[in-house]
Amino acid sequence: MITDEERKKLKKVFGHKHIVKIREYFIEKKIHNREEEPYSQTFISRIFNGRDRHDVVENGILEAAIDYKQKIDAKKNAKQKFLADV
Repeated sequence: MITDEERKKLKKVFGHKHIVKIREYFIEKKIHNREEEPYSQTFISRIFNGRDRHDVVENGILEAAIDYKQKIDAKKNAKQKFLADV
């Protein structure tokens, strides 16, 4: 189960519309329910906010956070490199 402290840190990583970003990652990586349908935003939100427990979704949220942070850091580094070369 995602704790309050973990949720706050995850929100800092994702920023606004965090559930949408997580769901987009799930669709991209084909993380879906047993009927092979994408998890709903409502279901992801319930897991994210610690109301329910679901190991697959919790692990997916963590993977999404790692992936999103790496992309943001890569963009930041590319921007700094570009501005340094100008």
